[in-house]
Amino acid sequence: MLLAAAAPALSANSYYVSLRDCRGKDAEKAVIGCSDLLERFKSRRLDWAYVHLKRGEAFAALGKHDKAVADFGRAISLKERNAAAYFARGAVHAKMSAYPKAIADFTQVVKISPRTADAFHARGRAHAALNRYRQAVADYDRAIAINRRLYRAYYDRGIAQYNVNEYEKAIDSFGTAIRLRPQFADAYYYRGIAYTNVGKFEDAIKNYDQLLRQKPKDSIAYYNRAVAHASLGENEKAIGDFGKAIEFNRQDPMAFQKRGVAYVSLKRFQKAISTFSATSSRHPSTPSEGSPSPLGSIQKAIVDFNHALRLEPGNPLVHFLRGNAYRALRAYRKAIADFDQAIRLNRSYAAAFRDRGHANYSLKRFETAVADFDRALRLRPKDPGTLFTRGSAYAYLDRLAA
Repeated sequence: MLLAAAAPALSANSYYVSLRDCRGKDAEKAVIGCSDLLERFKSRRLDWAYVHLKRGEAFAALGKHDKAVADFGRAISLKERNAAAYFARGAVHAKMSAYPKAIADFTQVVKISPRTADAFHARGRAHAALNRYRQAVADYDRAIAINRRLYRAYYDRGIAQYNVNEYEKAIDSFGTAIRLRPQFADAYYYRGIAYTNVGKFEDAIKNYDQLLRQKPKDSIAYYNRAVAHASLGENEKAIGDFGKAIEFNRQDPMAFQKRGVAYVSLKRFQKAISTFSATSSRHPSTPSEGSPSPLGSIQKAIVDFNHALRLEPGNPLVHFLRGNAYRALRAYRKAIADFDQAIRLNRSYAAAFRDRGHANYSLKRFETAVADFDRALRLRPKDPGTLFTRGSAYAYLDRLAA
């Protein structure tokens, strides 16, 4: 006679292994352990809301957000005032960019537990993600009032204040974040930007100095410090920093463009242009031995503008800048070609019409120059320099006609 096989016993050892795994830090084991408890040990007296919470946290850690949300929902249905489950579900909703749902969950947390600083902070971040910066600041303020050492809340408040143009307040918030966490690189970065926006370039540079001590290969920090140096007229330092930015990121057209502008802005370059314009000689004077060549600065600028245009071919500003560099070298036809391209890309580019007119004037193409000046003045009627040069071109035409 055949005997039916006996069902395997649910051993105490199996139960405790599943319980241990469910509570553990290994997400995959936690999912298996919690699922095992839910499927095989329902007769046990357990806090099943907690089991769903733990499995939801494990699913979230594995990136299985829909399953996590389902488990958190089950935990809430089993235990209505479940602040931990609401918070965890809100965090997952935020990761899924479901910010209104995240805000609703975090709101439930602060209703259940009004002194939960992390919930106010997280709700503020969700508001900020929806560009509700004023509401975000209000939530960060409440988080900070509960926990004044919550350095990340000060930092996030600074970002929100920056985004509503409250730069001085943002500087204060970033400063507090830095005092609480002196190696907070991102806070130095954004405080540097805020200082730049209020014209405190020396303070901006000090922040980027601190940042670069921590991140010596941060191309953006070098770029931003270069902008601050250029704003102070420290073009040699700016060129050095743009060079470092390019060294660590050769795909950034703005670094090449800005370094080109810095070369153009060097005082010796401006002096070279003035000397060039004043002399009727076909050849520039030779610089004294050992002195930097002003024309070398112009040529370096052109090299950078070339790089910028290879990375970003349709940029009218770079064509305009390169055109003026060629004009300073008296390469007027090359300058005109760049101004032509700038105008093709932007038909309302008054400065490009004006400077093309100057290049045509230099080539003694006075009628063409007048046409360019006319077009520039239609776009910008009260430009005194354009009016003056157009008048000079008319005078030459009158002489030629006489």
